Amino acid sequence: MTKEPDPQFEKRLLWGLLGFFLVAIGVNTYLHYIAPGILRVPQETDLPRFLWPFPPLEEPGTYFLGFLCGYHCLHRRGLWQLMLFLSGSFLITGIQENIWILSGRFGLTPPTYYFSNMGILWFLEIPVSVCVGWFVFAYSCVYISEVVFGPQKRLLNAFVGAFLAMNIDLYMDPLASHHLNHSWTWLMENTFLIFSIPLTNFLGWFGLIFIFALLWEKTGDWAKEIGYRRATLRFFLLIPILDIFLFALLYLSWIFIINPLLGGINLTIGGI
Repeated sequence: MTKEPDPQFEKRLLWGLLGFFLVAIGVNTYLHYIAPGILRVPQETDLPRFLWPFPPLEEPGTYFLGFLCGYHCLHRRGLWQLMLFLSGSFLITGIQENIWILSGRFGLTPPTYYFSNMGILWFLEIPVSVCVGWFVFAYSCVYISEVVFGPQKRLLNAFVGAFLAMNIDLYMDPLASHHLNHSWTWLMENTFLIFSIPLTNFLGWFGLIFIFALLWEKTGDWAKEIGYRRATLRFFLLIPILDIFLFALLYLSWIFIINPLLGGINLTIGGI
């Protein structure tokens, strides 16, 4: 068993992931702007969607931070684990957020939320910049925990990293969804809110990053046990399974626990 992945395997994986995401982003961006009726994209302006919004200033900044984190991960963990973390960020964010958005939009669950003007490129119903931002927060917070507690304490690092990212979102989400910024719009009513943001949002942030960090840290062990190809397959199979399980857990908690016990409460300061 080699200690490093086969360069040819890394190359094929890289081109395969690039091809998949380029096609997915191209098709979904087309659907979002040119054919919004297919996914029932909310229309908030009389202008055609491909003429708006102008790229917000934070979008190129998010991509630049993503580049810095990717460069750091490449030199620290290698190309294979960088590809897993970055592409896994797209998948785990994309699956979870799109399930929430589209299930509410098509009546499978009560209405949830939708993104308004977060960027130009789209991955189904979430902006690509949101996926990159999730990668930035998840990677940097888990790395900070590793610096403090040591890389051997994986469970603790996943917990602390997820907790740090959740607290950043506790500050960021109310600002981004405020009517002055209007990056996304919440539709969830009669639920427990923190700064006008549903509690399930913060629970989801914590759960996603905690699970993802544990999986990603295990990929090195899996590679030694079963090889890099099978470890890659295991990683990409477990992500959607655990993602859907987390969605079901959050949804059941939302319907049967949070709403009946705490529905209608908004912990806020100054109406934020």
